[in-house]
Amino acid sequence: MPHLSGIISIRAIEPHDLNHSIIKAYLGQLDEYDGLRIGASGREVYAAFISTSLALHFSVNLQRAIRNLDDGVRNLCIAVNHRDTDADAGYATNTEIVDLRSLLERCEPGGIALARTVYDAVRYEVKLPYDTKPDNKDLFFACAIMRQNRNSINLLRNSAVRLPASVFEPSTPSHAMLHPRRSPFRTLLQLLRPT
Repeated sequence: MPHLSGIISIRAIEPHDLNHSIIKAYLGQLDEYDGLRIGASGREVYAAFISTSLALHFSVNLQRAIRNLDDGVRNLCIAVNHRDTDADAGYATNTEIVDLRSLLERCEPGGIALARTVYDAVRYEVKLPYDTKPDNKDLFFACAIMRQNRNSINLLRNSAVRLPASVFEPSTPSHAMLHPRRSPFRTLLQLLRPT
C-alpha cells in the first residue's frame, strides 16, 4: 500500500454546505487526485493523498469551483498538511486532526491554509500568490503549543501560509484549474475506497 503523505480538512461554516452537489462531486473524484476520504466529523471532511502537491491541487480546484457558483456557497475553509509518518491510511489520527484544526483557525472563509512545511515542499511546483507573512494567530498558536508541549516544540509544523479567498475569484489571472499528474497508485487507491 502506498504511503499517503498529504492530508486535508475541508470545513464548512454551515454544515449543510458539505451536501452541495459540487462538493459531493469533488469528493467523489478524489481518486482522480490520488486521494482517499478518511473521515468526517461534524462540519469537517478529511482526505489523504499520495503527495502534498496533489492535496493542494485538489484544494485549489475545489475552492475555484465553489467561487464560480452563484448560490452563496462560499464558506469553505481548507487546511493542507503532511501526514504523520505512523498514520494508518484509513483514518486521520488525533494529532493530524488537531494540527488541521489549528490551520483551519487561521484560514479565512473561502481560502486555504497550509503548514509552512507543505509550502516549502510545493511552492516551486504549484505557483500561486501565497501569503507568507505571519499574523497574530501564528504567535498565539505557537505560545499555546509551547505551554502544552515544552519538550517537543516544532514551530515550523505549526506555522501557517495562506491562500486568501481573493485568489480563487474567476477574474484573477491565476484562476485556471490545476491538473494533477497521473499516478501508478490509482488502482490501489480504488481498492482501498470503502464500498
